[in-house]
Amino acid sequence: MTEAGWIPYIEEESSSGFGAQSASALHSAPSDMHRSGQGGQARYAEQPGRAAQPARKRPKKKRKRASVGTIIWRILLVILALLVGTAVGSYVMAQVPDPEKMPLPKAGTAYFSDGKTPIGTFTNPKRSVVPAEKIAPVVRAALIASQDPYFEQRPAAGFADLATHWWESLWGGGGANEESLTDKFVQAVAGDADRPLLADMRDAFLPVKIDHALSKDEIVTAYLNTAYFGRDAYGIEAAAQAYFGVSAQKLSTAQAAMLVAVMPAPAAWDPAVNKDEAHQQFAKVLQAMVSNGTITKEEADGTAFPAVKPRVYPEFSGPNGYLLAMVRAELTDVARIAPATVERAGLSVTTSIDQAQQQAAVKAVQSSASERPKSVQVGLFSLDPRNGEVVAVYGGADYSKNSTNAASQARVPAGMPFGAFAMAEAMEQGVAMNEQFYGWNGVRTNEGGAYSFFNVNGKSYGLVNIQQITKFAVNSASVHLNGMVNPENTRKRAVTMGISAQAPGINSDPGNVLGDTQVTAKEMARAYAAFAADGILPVVHAVREVKNASGATIYTGDLKGKQVLKPESAQLATYALHSTFTGPEEAPLDLPGMAYTNGAAFDAKYPAAGQASSATDRSGAWFVGYTKHVVTAVNMFERGDDGAVRELEAFGGEDPVTGSGAPLKLWSEFMTAASSGQKAEPFADVTAVLKAQKPHGNNAD
Repeated sequence: MTEAGWIPYIEEESSSGFGAQSASALHSAPSDMHRSGQGGQARYAEQPGRAAQPARKRPKKKRKRASVGTIIWRILLVILALLVGTAVGSYVMAQVPDPEKMPLPKAGTAYFSDGKTPIGTFTNPKRSVVPAEKIAPVVRAALIASQDPYFEQRPAAGFADLATHWWESLWGGGGANEESLTDKFVQAVAGDADRPLLADMRDAFLPVKIDHALSKDEIVTAYLNTAYFGRDAYGIEAAAQAYFGVSAQKLSTAQAAMLVAVMPAPAAWDPAVNKDEAHQQFAKVLQAMVSNGTITKEEADGTAFPAVKPRVYPEFSGPNGYLLAMVRAELTDVARIAPATVERAGLSVTTSIDQAQQQAAVKAVQSSASERPKSVQVGLFSLDPRNGEVVAVYGGADYSKNSTNAASQARVPAGMPFGAFAMAEAMEQGVAMNEQFYGWNGVRTNEGGAYSFFNVNGKSYGLVNIQQITKFAVNSASVHLNGMVNPENTRKRAVTMGISAQAPGINSDPGNVLGDTQVTAKEMARAYAAFAADGILPVVHAVREVKNASGATIYTGDLKGKQVLKPESAQLATYALHSTFTGPEEAPLDLPGMAYTNGAAFDAKYPAAGQASSATDRSGAWFVGYTKHVVTAVNMFERGDDGAVRELEAFGGEDPVTGSGAPLKLWSEFMTAASSGQKAEPFADVTAVLKAQKPHGNNAD
């Protein structure tokens, strides 16, 4: 190589990365390129006779993108790995239940309004675990025949069954007809309360694990020791005692068949609850035993339904039992909480029932018991008209002996307090309070047929206005008022104010205003609460708050009422009803009203309003009254052997017994205690409204 063809490498400083190339790199470059340094920059010079060549760059390798199919497969593999891992973990974590170590469900508890003092528990769960040899063999035979006839031939679950169980737990599926006794055992262990998904996924493997860990006999025995049979009985031993008073070892074929029959729905199929359904299910079990070869058809035909012990409610005893039953009904019917959750999921229920006022109600009724025949029943229902919260209820002396609540379930002819609905309708129609009506005894009307209406004890009152009709309970004038507003409108007004549209005796006849409609004290208290609350009909409720076993609030009572009357209509009605407490006053023709209430019976510093009366057939006596803070309805009645109301027996020097006698006395005693410590609040002043009213004339013409 000549000197002209080679230029020696001269290292120069450069601020660029390119100027810092190594000597070896330059020596490997083509020989026709040379380098010179100008201004601290290195450059290549063209060799004479050759074209300039640009610097070569190494091409970058392009990264291949994964196809959509590949991505999907990778995702599926990850999901599959997670599912398999979860499944394996769930199977490992699943524990075969031991009936000896299983805790009993925790009973729900209701508390008074302070949230601390218990009213009582809804259940009292009981269980006695017994070995297989202490369970009558016929129980096992009846269970298998009716609930899983192929149980003994069914092989232990394999991998496919395991996957199916787990998948159904995750996504749902399966049916009751496909369930084995092992599945039912797992359901009995899991209980009725809502459970986390992970717990359900874990327990989905229990049937498989149990099938491999226990023998068929052990599975049946475990199930019989954990299943719920109703009457707070968990397990066959507790059930045998609850229904028949015998041990599980001594159960007969008939008794075993009946216990197995009620297992699918013990609360609904208990013979004490639904005798017909219990007999039908009993027959099905016997038929299944015949089909399975356990007994012959002749033996089944000769097996009669067994005698069952009466259903008892030890935790519902005494007056508080009515409170518990009322709260339980509200939880299931209004709050829509499953009965099993109410009774066996550890709920904590705070009610609006005030302990002191409840005690006052019980004391008022029981202290006057000596004055009444034992056959006379008393109901008292008290609530706060501002929000509908129940304050106190007296439904009877002992729920465990008589489960019909005299205050919220027993229906008694309403008598004159029903007349308030005609008065409310009149106020809505703009009828003046001083409109005049005939109050003479025996007045006839041809509306809907010829009727004669008589006043209490045959008294005549002459011309009376609406306030006087209310104060003296003038039947004849009340019927004429009813004719003016239209009896059908009175019926509709009663329904609008909370009286059941299906109440026995409710009609659109002129005499409906006299109260042949059979109502409950709860309905009347609610209706009169609308007067006290300026026309707002409250939602009556005893449940204030419900918390689950974890302490989370899952329900609160409804405090929102509905406007059913114009405020001024309710206030005018209260003005008329208040007149029964305003002191002595003679009616026209100098004839005192039989329904007049003695204002001294109740503390005068608490303005009160109300209505007293007895039913036209003397089958009941009422007083319904209120202050701005409390409304209370009291009824007294008797029932015959057929369960129908009958004429109220005279007592306490009264014949007949009227609402202004014993019912008012009881009402006054309770309301004095209930109002103690509360601020006395006057009713609305309606003077201006009364002055503005203009009567249309004598409506008796």
